[in-house]
Amino acid sequence: MVTLPEGSSGPSPKPAELLHEEAVRRYKKGKYEEALGLIQGALKCEETSRRWNDYAVMQLTVKNPKAAESGLRRALELDPKNPRAAANLVVLLESFGRDGEAAHFLGTVSAELVQENREAALLAVARIGNLHLLANQLQKYVSRLPRQDPQLPSSLRGALDRSRNSESLARQCCALLARVPSQSRRIYVDAFGMLAARDPKYKPAVALWRLTESDYAGALAAFHNVFDSNPADLFAESMIIACEHKLHELGPRSSDPFEGIEEYLKEHFCGNPWKHLELGSDQGAYLCCPGWLPLCIGTPGEASAEDIWHSDVAAEVRKSILEGSFKYCSKVHCPHIAARNLPRRSSAYQQFPELEAVLAARECSTNAPTATPLPKPSMLVLSYDRTCNLACPQCRSSFYSASPAEQEQMEHDYKEIILTVAKDAAVLTLDGAGEVFGSQHSRRILSLLTSDQYPNLKISIISNGQLLDRRAIDTFNLKRRLLQVDISVDAARAETYEVVRRGGDFNRLLRNLQFLDGLRTADGETFRIILRFVVSSVNFREIPEFVNLARRFHADSIVFTVIRNRGSFTDDEFERMNVASSTNPLHGEFVEILNSPELRDPIVDMGSIETYRKKST
Repeated sequence: MVTLPEGSSGPSPKPAELLHEEAVRRYKKGKYEEALGLIQGALKCEETSRRWNDYAVMQLTVKNPKAAESGLRRALELDPKNPRAAANLVVLLESFGRDGEAAHFLGTVSAELVQENREAALLAVARIGNLHLLANQLQKYVSRLPRQDPQLPSSLRGALDRSRNSESLARQCCALLARVPSQSRRIYVDAFGMLAARDPKYKPAVALWRLTESDYAGALAAFHNVFDSNPADLFAESMIIACEHKLHELGPRSSDPFEGIEEYLKEHFCGNPWKHLELGSDQGAYLCCPGWLPLCIGTPGEASAEDIWHSDVAAEVRKSILEGSFKYCSKVHCPHIAARNLPRRSSAYQQFPELEAVLAARECSTNAPTATPLPKPSMLVLSYDRTCNLACPQCRSSFYSASPAEQEQMEHDYKEIILTVAKDAAVLTLDGAGEVFGSQHSRRILSLLTSDQYPNLKISIISNGQLLDRRAIDTFNLKRRLLQVDISVDAARAETYEVVRRGGDFNRLLRNLQFLDGLRTADGETFRIILRFVVSSVNFREIPEFVNLARRFHADSIVFTVIRNRGSFTDDEFERMNVASSTNPLHGEFVEILNSPELRDPIVDMGSIETYRKKST
């Protein structure tokens, strides 16, 4: 509730006014019962809306909320436009959990005044000193804050909310802490800490406050915890980078894995948002791998391919690349940014000739990209079907196969978009979420993309390799159509493979790799073979051995990535698995292995583990 205003002043006050003024003075001195007696006397002399509002505030102070509610309702009967009474009633009803009733009065009062009253109510609870009560009230307060900045376009707000970007909420919470009187701030901080232990939603606010207080090491650890739980939270990632910069600035001996990243991105370019359309496992569409650029640009089944490709969110992503901020791209998980192997802007014309008009227009005007016709997507990636013959722990907790009803829904949502985009695309990649040869739906889609209907379409397969044999190649007529075979292995030994690729047969994998290599040496196929290795505490010691395994099958590239929590681990489990975390007891050994001579082989793409090798130098 708001602080009571001073009593009115003027010539010849009436008796009721004198009683009211004296009631306010005594209330402010903490003489609440005396104040109530005086205000009641004033009301007997003459009722006013302001007087009933002040009466309600006093009743609430002596813990009589029913009388307070009656007083506020009477105040609004006398003056329906009394903003303080309306704001007080809104906050009081919200405290009772009667948000529906409170909503009826929100139209008569400014949002700022309601927010002021909510904060005043919090401060009153803080003065009592009850930490649990304050935490509960703070939870109600935060639940009413907008999750994203209301000034942003609604489509961008929705995309940020979908990725659970925590910036807006964390900054609003810290702004509240900054407004709290210093003598009460400690209990607020403790209350937010209590909430963070209950609900991860509050962890970014706690982390950001530590940064505000210049506790850079504490903030870094806290933001790492947030980012580990939600790798799509690019605000948490940006704060990790800010903390690393600051710690390096304060102690030059400490390495900064992100040193110069901002300048690097301003001078380099990525053409994916003008070429790549990916249909992800969360029913969203993306302009790159969702793990690298987690901003959803549209929803298949609700919009056409054309509308998704030209959406406002897609334009915002492309703008961020042209600006050089890359603010929607992960600087940790994108292997091209982490390894710093993006093409320079000065050579973008040569690397991306189809974007020459876009890039040239950008040099002339910041508004030009929206006016320049976009090329159609040349790369279509299907990673929405989670059906798989394996149950790898980093992806899922159990085996999964889409039901007939789910397959029918996927057919409805995706078939038309796929067949439309594939007409102009050069490459189709599938399946980044499951196993294409283990899914009836994915096999059906692949069978529709015949060489007769799509003669210029090359196929790129992402697979676990268990079913990628001669039968699969022949069934789908993939000879001379394969561009790339991308196989997730994650182990160099059979016993490790059984753990990280649950349900798989290591010897079968090796036979299929031998078969694929033979297609190139004996049959003259020209597709590339890429082998992938997701690094965890279970397998990191096998990194050098894995390079030798890849050489055995003449792999064109080996890509290493840091394990991510996709929801299959608890926080504690993930901390044990995430050897890249500086708090993991095996982290030091992991960093040492990154200096192994095998990793200097040209076929090795360090990907997102490059950041940690830099720390060791």
